[in-house]
Amino acid sequence: MTGATLSNWSRKATALPVLPVVVTTLLSLDPNDDNAFSELLKLAKVDPGLTVEILRILRVKSRNSVTISSLKKALIRIGAASLKELVTRRSSVQVFVPTAHAETCMWLHFIQVAIASEQLSRSFRSLEISRNRAYLAGLLHDMGRLVDFERLAKSPSEVDRVGYKDPSSLLLAEAQAFGHNHVQLGSIAGNAWSLPDYIIGAIEHHHSDLRAVSIREENLKIIEVVKFADEISMHAMRSRGDDPHTFQRLCQAFFEKQSVYLHKLSPPQEVLDGILTTMIDAAEKEFTHLQLGKAPINCMSTIPK
Repeated sequence: MTGATLSNWSRKATALPVLPVVVTTLLSLDPNDDNAFSELLKLAKVDPGLTVEILRILRVKSRNSVTISSLKKALIRIGAASLKELVTRRSSVQVFVPTAHAETCMWLHFIQVAIASEQLSRSFRSLEISRNRAYLAGLLHDMGRLVDFERLAKSPSEVDRVGYKDPSSLLLAEAQAFGHNHVQLGSIAGNAWSLPDYIIGAIEHHHSDLRAVSIREENLKIIEVVKFADEISMHAMRSRGDDPHTFQRLCQAFFEKQSVYLHKLSPPQEVLDGILTTMIDAAEKEFTHLQLGKAPINCMSTIPK
């Protein structure tokens, strides 16, 4: 696929797909119900499509004048009634129903990276980055994989058939399967939808050599946190975190070869181990809100390590 074709196609994407539970919740939502806000926030935290819709609606309503610092504040500004009206009145709401193992694993990965990004920002406060921004950037870092669903409904399974073992080889697998990758798609869509710059930065650079990236320091720190969280999630999907020595080697390699800021903090391994455990447990709990059954396990069991 040529660059021009890719750009034209991606700009035609009007929204990311959402899970069935999002549609049923919005259709049955009573804005006067005291639980309406908390239910929407709970769903948005685990559904990139709903999160993007919230950010886009706020951008339009505020004419790009509002700084989006957290999902909760964005939803407060929009209000449950406005969100229901704007989402459900679209001519067609694209619904993604995960059926294959690779598809549910992809969704679990979104959640894991969001949680690990937030945990890293909490644990290393000297980075001075917002945990809410880190969570949003982590949740949406791979949103280009969902843009694909407008044309390729089974893209996660197709990529799995090619095979990949880490974040870098994922891009190669996507290029081999489709002729493009999720970073390209996510970047074009994110810019077209005027998403916050720290989210676009995470989308564009979570596979980049950060030492060669020239970007605002706060955003670069968020990108590094997301990039490390991506590695942590991939590790968990390979081994569910059962091999402490492998995880320790992964952390050391990241700090030695990829880190710009975190390595300066000399993160204790026990803290990193705790973040891994918290991520796995919290993501499995959050996954229950999706009404897709239990969180998948052995997500990369068929992929060479």
